[in-house]
This record gives sequence, structure tokens and C-alpha cells, in this order.
Amino acid sequence: MRVCDDDDAAERPVGSLVESSKFWRSVADSVPEMVLLVDREARIFYVNQWIPAAAERMVGRSALDFVADERREEVRRSLLDVFRGEPVSMRELRAVHDDGTTRWYRTHTGPVHLDGEIVAALVVARDVTERARAQAALAESEARFHTLVEHAPEAVVVYDVDAERFIDANQNACELFELPLNRLLSRTPAEMSPERQPDGRLSSVAARERLAEALVGATPVFEWVHRSASGREPVCEVRLVRLPAAGRRLVRGSIIDRTQQRRTEWQMLEWQRLDALGQLAAGIAHDFNNVLSAIGATAQLIVDDASASTDIRTDAQAILAEGQRGVALAKQLLSFARREAPRSEVVDVNEVVSSLTRTLRRIVGSEIRVVEALDSAPLLVDIHRSQLEQVVMNLVINARDAVRYAGTITVATRLGPAGDVHLLVSDDGCGMSKEVRERALEPFFTTKSLAQGSGLGLSTVNAIVTRAGGSIVIRSAPNAGTTCEITLPRVAPPTGD
Repeated sequence: MRVCDDDDAAERPVGSLVESSKFWRSVADSVPEMVLLVDREARIFYVNQWIPAAAERMVGRSALDFVADERREEVRRSLLDVFRGEPVSMRELRAVHDDGTTRWYRTHTGPVHLDGEIVAALVVARDVTERARAQAALAESEARFHTLVEHAPEAVVVYDVDAERFIDANQNACELFELPLNRLLSRTPAEMSPERQPDGRLSSVAARERLAEALVGATPVFEWVHRSASGREPVCEVRLVRLPAAGRRLVRGSIIDRTQQRRTEWQMLEWQRLDALGQLAAGIAHDFNNVLSAIGATAQLIVDDASASTDIRTDAQAILAEGQRGVALAKQLLSFARREAPRSEVVDVNEVVSSLTRTLRRIVGSEIRVVEALDSAPLLVDIHRSQLEQVVMNLVINARDAVRYAGTITVATRLGPAGDVHLLVSDDGCGMSKEVRERALEPFFTTKSLAQGSGLGLSTVNAIVTRAGGSIVIRSAPNAGTTCEITLPRVAPPTGD
């Protein structure tokens, strides 16, 4: 043990206390922590023998010299509090030694009384550097793990199997399930899934089985249908792995939304099927055209036969007209198969609708009324006639499916305020929700069963109308019917008409 040996310090009462008490010194030296006595100016005048070399270097110097810069003012005020009689204070401090090394100490600081006066501050410092480093390493590891999870490209959740709840999730998971973090952490996997998976298994049973696989060390990867807060059911790829955790059974789930990928794969299959269908259609169209030519020739003979009755000749003329329409459709099939854009022509929308009326009524059936409301003026547009007929047919068939039984379908035309042509097909059927209406023009999107439709009707209409320089607007609401309004540029009559 050594005390400050300058004359001023020797006169201090606490100096006398230290020199006069061999017992006190022996106790202080046996303490397995550093013990210091500090005066009001923060100068050290006693250090025990815990680290003898340190004692030689520290006595006579300011205790603040060994405190990191950012904590010096705090420690200085703390020492003043001690001399004012404040209770013992505890804190952890980072100390910088003369050789530049940094150590962490947990300190207890209290007053030393002599004859009723506080004459020194007693500081007991325990070296907690290893623990502090371990805590810092743990915090760094946790921060690194959190960063990896939060910025992972997939949705990540951590599930406590025994507590039966999620305990952590990243922002991607919140977006996938459309839930804020606090609500997501209160859910179970089964609660965020439909009752059954596509294979028919109960989601609750299948989830337990997958978790059990992960708990025994496997890394199951599987497809799973989740359910978001809005009711959307994304098809996901899930990968589970058990996380190391003392006394807890934690499983991390990495979730990738594969909905768009699956839709794209399905669409690719559909396009391949359509491509094969197009090649088949080309062959059929040739044969069909030959059959129609024979029918048309026969019908023309009947029309030209002066001995035939008027009724027979009228029927023959109808057969001839339908045959000509069939020829046009056969040519359109050939154009589709060869990926050729059909040539446009100037046609009157009113005339096309009128010529289709008889066919339309036959298609929708006798239970549904088809009403025409045509503008009195000719409405000329530049579009291939067969394609305009296809547009009208597709819209009427869609309307028929919406009406289902008794109801009314109205086909109307009018001249718009901007001089363009408007074609409207309305029904008083079941209508559409906002979500369905917003997706109605998407290829392959349909609310019908596979037997009823492929989801290409309205998308085909949209493609034809867009190619002709027009647009389509759908107005609908549940149980309020639907109106499909097509707008096409009006053109002038061909030269010479």
C-alpha cells in the first residue's frame, strides 16, 4: 500500500486514518476488487494492492484521468454528491489505462466519515470487462441477426412452438399477411391459413406436422396457401428450420410468395395450349371453309331458283348470310393461327348489331330479352367486321351468363359528345364487385368454372378494341347489373359513297 506523500496530503485527516489503521489496510488489500480513496478534487491518495503496479501509477493523480471522455463530467458530479452526503452510487464505467487499453468496471462509490465529517470518497471497482464484451458481442450478434432478417428478400417469422405464437417477424411478413407487427405476433399459423390446404388436409394438422419435422432437425420445404387480413390467399413456398435457443423450441419460417410465379406458369401452359389450338384451328378452318363454300353454293342455287317459294328463298338467303359470316370467322381463325392482324374496313356499327340480332336472340335463349337501342345516324368505324361481331357476341354472352335466367340485355349505340362512337351492352344481372371489375380485362381471369369460361372473352374484346384505337369501360356493382361501354373513333364514309 502507498499513500500520497506530499506535505499537504500528509496533513489531511484521512491520510492519518490510512497510516494509523494497519487492520483497515490489510482488509482493503485482501478485497478482490480495486479499492480507492479519492478527495474532493477527485485526486487519488490511496489504492489497495489488488494490482500493485497500478497502485504505483495511480496514487496522486486525478481519478478523472482514467475515465473515458464522455463520462468525466458525470463522474465529477457524482463525487461532489458523495461529499454532500448522497447515498452510495453504482455505475459501469469505461476506463482508459496509460497503455491505451480499455477496461470496464462496475463501481460502488460512498462517503468516508471521520469525526462526523466526510473526508473522502471510497470507490470499489470490479473489473467486468469480459462480461461487458460478451454483452456487446451478444448485442452485435442480435443486431446483425435482426438486420439479416429485416432486410431479407422473403418474409421471415420466428415461431415459439410451446407458447404457440409468433415472437418475431420482419416487415415483409407484415406486408404479406397485411397485419401490423403487434397483431401478427398474436396469431398462429393456422389462423393465417384457410381451413384446408389444396390437398384437402386441415391447415392446423398439416402445420403441426411440418413444425414437428423442423424440431427434430429436418429442414422441410413445402408449398402452403396462407390467408392475409383482406382474405387474399397467396400461394407460398415455406422453408422451416429450428433456431438454437436454451430452454425454448423456436422455429424460423422463410416464406416466399409464389402466387405470381404460379399464375405465370399457368398462363404459359395456357399460351402453349392456345398455340397448339391455333395450329389445329388453321387445319380446321380450311376444312370448315370448304364445307361453308358448299353450303353457300347450295343456298345460292335455291335463292336463284325462280320456282322456289318465297319462304324457301328467304330461308336460303338467311343460310347464305350465316354462311358468309362463317367464312369470315374461318378467315379470322386463319389469321389467329398465322398471327396475322386482320385488315380493317369501314363498317356501320348499327348495321352490324342489327344483322346479329337474330343470332344473338338464338344464343341467349327465349327466357332472356335482347333489346336494341340504336342511334338513328350511321356510326361508321374502322375495324374488321368479323372482329366487331366478335366483340358484340362476347359481350352479349357475358351478359347472358350474368343474367342466368329471366332478364334483359340491351345493346345500344350512340354518338358521343366528342364525335366518337359508343357501343353499350347492358344487363340487369348479378353485377361485379370492385375487385372483380378491376381485373375483368386481365387474360385468363374469370370467376366462372373451367367448364363455363377460359377468362379470355373480355381480354379478347379489350385487345380488339384497343387495336382499333378505342377503349372499354366497365360499370358494375353487386346485384346492380353491368354495362360495358366501348368507344371507337368515328370515321368518314369511304370516298365515292
